[in-house]
Amino acid sequence: KFSSFFVKNNIENYSENRKYDLVISNTSLEHIENDEVAVLKMSELRDSNGLAIHIVPSPWALILYLFHGYRQYNISKIKKMFKDDNYTIYKLGGLGTFLLHLITITLYERRYFAGKFRKRPIYNKLFNIIIKIDIFLPFLPIFYGILIKPKK
Repeated sequence: KFSSFFVKNNIENYSENRKYDLVISNTSLEHIENDEVAVLKMSELRDSNGLAIHIVPSPWALILYLFHGYRQYNISKIKKMFKDDNYTIYKLGGLGTFLLHLITITLYERRYFAGKFRKRPIYNKLFNIIIKIDIFLPFLPIFYGILIKPKK
Protein backbone atom coordinates (compact mmCIF):
# COMPACT_ATOMS: atom_id res chain seq x y z
CA LYS A 1 0.00 0.00 0.00
CA PHE A 2 1.12 3.49 -0.75
CA SER A 3 -0.49 6.67 0.39
CA SER A 4 0.72 10.18 -0.11
CA PHE A 5 -0.27 13.72 0.52
CA PHE A 6 1.27 17.07 -0.16
CA VAL A 7 2.05 19.51 2.62
CA LYS A 8 2.72 23.08 1.60
CA ASN A 9 3.79 25.01 4.65
CA ASN A 10 6.48 27.22 6.05
CA ILE A 11 8.97 24.70 7.51
CA GLU A 12 9.98 26.99 10.36
CA ASN A 13 6.43 26.93 11.73
CA TYR A 14 5.50 23.37 10.83
CA SER A 15 4.92 20.96 13.67
CA GLU A 16 3.75 17.42 13.27
CA ASN A 17 4.08 14.33 15.42
CA ARG A 18 4.05 11.90 12.53
CA LYS A 19 7.14 10.79 10.62
CA TYR A 20 7.40 10.71 6.85
CA ASP A 21 8.92 8.14 4.50
CA LEU A 22 9.96 10.84 2.04
CA VAL A 23 10.78 14.50 2.58
CA ILE A 24 11.58 16.68 -0.44
CA SER A 25 12.76 20.25 -0.84
CA ASN A 26 12.92 21.29 -4.48
CA THR A 27 14.83 24.55 -5.00
CA SER A 28 13.36 25.99 -1.83
CA LEU A 29 16.19 25.97 0.73
CA GLU A 30 17.82 29.00 -0.92
CA HIS A 31 14.64 30.97 -0.13
CA ILE A 32 14.64 30.13 3.59
CA GLU A 33 16.57 32.57 5.73
CA ASN A 34 17.96 29.91 8.07
CA ASP A 35 18.41 26.90 5.83
CA GLU A 36 20.33 24.89 8.42
CA VAL A 37 17.38 25.02 10.82
CA ALA A 38 15.08 24.01 7.96
CA VAL A 39 17.25 20.98 7.12
CA LEU A 40 17.33 19.95 10.79
CA LYS A 41 13.55 20.26 11.02
CA MET A 42 13.07 18.18 7.86
CA SER A 43 15.42 15.56 9.28
CA GLU A 44 13.32 15.36 12.45
CA LEU A 45 10.20 14.78 10.31
CA ARG A 46 11.80 11.90 8.43
CA ASP A 47 11.25 8.33 9.55
CA SER A 48 14.41 6.37 10.40
CA ASN A 49 13.83 4.24 7.26
CA GLY A 50 12.82 7.24 5.18
CA LEU A 51 14.54 9.18 2.43
CA ALA A 52 15.05 12.87 1.83
CA ILE A 53 15.77 14.63 -1.43
CA HIS A 54 17.00 18.20 -1.61
CA ILE A 55 17.65 20.08 -4.84
CA VAL A 56 19.69 23.26 -4.40
CA PRO A 57 21.21 25.75 -6.84
CA SER A 58 24.94 25.60 -7.45
CA PRO A 59 27.10 28.74 -7.56
CA TRP A 60 26.70 28.65 -11.37
CA ALA A 61 22.96 29.23 -10.94
CA LEU A 62 23.73 32.80 -9.84
CA ILE A 63 24.73 33.61 -13.43
CA LEU A 64 21.59 31.99 -14.85
CA TYR A 65 18.99 33.15 -12.35
CA LEU A 66 20.73 36.34 -11.27
CA PHE A 67 19.88 37.38 -7.71
CA HIS A 68 17.26 34.79 -6.86
CA GLY A 69 16.98 33.50 -3.31
CA TYR A 70 19.35 34.05 -0.41
CA ARG A 71 22.20 31.80 -1.58
CA GLN A 72 23.70 29.16 -3.81
CA TYR A 73 25.37 25.97 -2.55
CA ASN A 74 28.84 24.63 -3.21
CA ILE A 75 29.98 21.11 -2.32
CA SER A 76 31.66 22.17 0.94
CA LYS A 77 28.49 23.96 2.15
CA ILE A 78 26.42 20.88 1.31
CA LYS A 79 28.86 18.58 3.15
CA LYS A 80 28.73 20.85 6.19
CA MET A 81 24.91 20.98 6.21
CA PHE A 82 24.48 17.22 5.88
CA LYS A 83 27.55 16.02 7.82
CA ASP A 84 25.49 13.85 10.16
CA ASP A 85 23.54 12.18 7.36
CA ASN A 86 24.15 9.23 5.06
CA TYR A 87 23.98 11.17 1.79
CA THR A 88 25.06 11.24 -1.84
CA ILE A 89 25.50 14.43 -3.86
CA TYR A 90 24.55 14.44 -7.55
CA LYS A 91 25.47 17.11 -10.08
CA LEU A 92 22.39 18.13 -12.06
CA GLY A 93 23.17 19.62 -15.43
CA GLY A 94 26.47 20.40 -17.04
CA LEU A 95 28.12 22.62 -19.62
CA GLY A 96 25.45 21.96 -22.24
CA THR A 97 22.42 22.78 -20.12
CA PHE A 98 24.27 25.73 -18.58
CA LEU A 99 24.95 27.25 -22.02
CA LEU A 100 21.46 26.42 -23.31
CA HIS A 101 19.88 28.16 -20.34
CA LEU A 102 22.25 31.13 -20.49
CA ILE A 103 21.70 31.78 -24.18
CA THR A 104 18.02 30.91 -24.64
CA ILE A 105 16.56 31.91 -21.29
CA THR A 106 18.79 34.24 -19.26
CA LEU A 107 19.83 36.40 -22.21
CA TYR A 108 17.41 35.85 -25.11
CA GLU A 109 14.08 34.97 -23.51
CA ARG A 110 14.19 37.64 -20.85
CA ARG A 111 14.98 40.25 -23.47
CA TYR A 112 12.71 39.26 -26.37
CA PHE A 113 10.25 36.49 -25.59
CA ALA A 114 9.13 37.01 -21.98
CA GLY A 115 9.04 33.30 -21.13
CA LYS A 116 7.80 31.98 -24.48
CA PHE A 117 10.97 30.55 -26.04
CA ARG A 118 10.77 27.39 -23.91
CA LYS A 119 7.33 26.69 -25.38
CA ARG A 120 8.72 26.44 -28.91
CA PRO A 121 9.39 22.93 -30.28
CA ILE A 122 13.00 23.85 -31.10
CA TYR A 123 13.75 24.32 -27.40
CA ASN A 124 12.65 20.77 -26.54
CA LYS A 125 14.72 19.38 -29.40
CA LEU A 126 17.78 21.33 -28.28
CA PHE A 127 17.25 20.31 -24.67
CA ASN A 128 17.03 16.60 -25.52
CA ILE A 129 20.32 16.84 -27.42
CA ILE A 130 22.04 18.95 -24.79
CA ILE A 131 21.28 16.67 -21.83
CA LYS A 132 23.11 13.89 -23.66
CA ILE A 133 26.12 16.18 -24.03
CA ASP A 134 26.05 16.87 -20.26
CA ILE A 135 26.98 13.23 -19.67
CA PHE A 136 30.35 13.89 -21.30
CA LEU A 137 30.75 17.49 -20.03
CA PRO A 138 29.41 17.32 -16.47
CA PHE A 139 31.06 20.51 -15.23
CA LEU A 140 29.17 23.74 -14.44
CA PRO A 141 26.18 21.96 -12.89
CA ILE A 142 23.20 24.24 -12.38
CA PHE A 143 21.88 22.33 -9.37
CA TYR A 144 22.95 19.71 -6.88
CA GLY A 145 20.68 16.91 -5.81
CA ILE A 146 21.26 15.51 -2.34
CA LEU A 147 19.82 12.08 -1.59
CA ILE A 148 19.71 11.30 2.10
CA LYS A 149 19.41 7.60 2.74
CA PRO A 150 17.79 5.93 5.76
CA LYS A 151 19.26 6.73 9.12
CA LYS A 152 21.70 4.11 10.36
